[in-house]
Amino acid sequence: MYKLARGSSRIILIATFLVAVIAVAIAFRAWKRRHAPPETPPPVSTTTTQPAHAALAAKTRPAAQVPRDSDYLDVIHNAYPEFATTQPLGAPLELSQAAHLHLHVPIYLGGLGRMEMWITRPDAPPLDAVLKDAVDPNKDIDVHVLRQRPVFVHWMPIENGVWPPFLVCRTKTGYEVISAAYGHQPLPGHGDYHWQNAMSWNDKVIVPTTHGISVFRFGPQITESHHDLLGPGAKPQAGEVYSEPRFLLDADGLLAWLPWETGKVGGLGAVQYVEQPADDTTGKIPPPVWTDLTPANGWPPKLLHLVPLLDGTVLMLVVDDHGAVQVQFNTMEH
Repeated sequence: MYKLARGSSRIILIATFLVAVIAVAIAFRAWKRRHAPPETPPPVSTTTTQPAHAALAAKTRPAAQVPRDSDYLDVIHNAYPEFATTQPLGAPLELSQAAHLHLHVPIYLGGLGRMEMWITRPDAPPLDAVLKDAVDPNKDIDVHVLRQRPVFVHWMPIENGVWPPFLVCRTKTGYEVISAAYGHQPLPGHGDYHWQNAMSWNDKVIVPTTHGISVFRFGPQITESHHDLLGPGAKPQAGEVYSEPRFLLDADGLLAWLPWETGKVGGLGAVQYVEQPADDTTGKIPPPVWTDLTPANGWPPKLLHLVPLLDGTVLMLVVDDHGAVQVQFNTMEH
């Protein structure tokens, strides 16, 4: 009897314990529900609740403004976003080590005297800032980004400081010269200039035309001295194909001619450009002198090429009546 009563007591104690545990769990769950934070309502879809005027405003809202291309690397990163962020090297690399980049914008390359690059972009800085940076010795910029499209850049020699640039740019009616000192100046004369073959000559610019040669001086007043290369009194004939004017510097000034190339018509002889010294009393510089070098003063009519020599003579490649080329010599002394 004693053993049976003892086993029943153990069962009652275990059952009581389990009931107590269950009661505590139920009470804790109820307390947690009462003290839990309020649930966050689900987000409302903007596609179904956005007003019509808000949707229209979103469509007409301007896009983020593209940053201006202020220097060469900005232009590169604009065309190649994955291009490494670096700085230009102080010395140029070999061509085999250079990057091959395609820029679909107008680019003007300077000549051997000033190997620089001018890139035209509509989002470039104002021209005043570009011209100021171009003469800043601390920046030493050789790639310029501007809104205008230059066809030629002339660096004007000055006595002190960095030479300022004079930009020749095309306009709707011709050309203009832009500089920091004199602003925008229309270029006088006719508009058939071949600026791709122009050359800076000290404070002057030599530029061929269709049948002649011009010498410009830039400054407060732009002056042009032009001479035709067809020959005295000659006129261009319709249907004829003329060669490109050629010019060289000699000991006294400038030699220019229209060569007789195969299948093209040239000029009669050549011309020489010589500047006169300033007047001792007035200080004024007289206009330059153009001299026609034609058969009238001992020059052959059909020239192919000229080579001025140091002793004052000129080596000439002359085309004869049969189209053969002969070597002759002449002198510049009159």
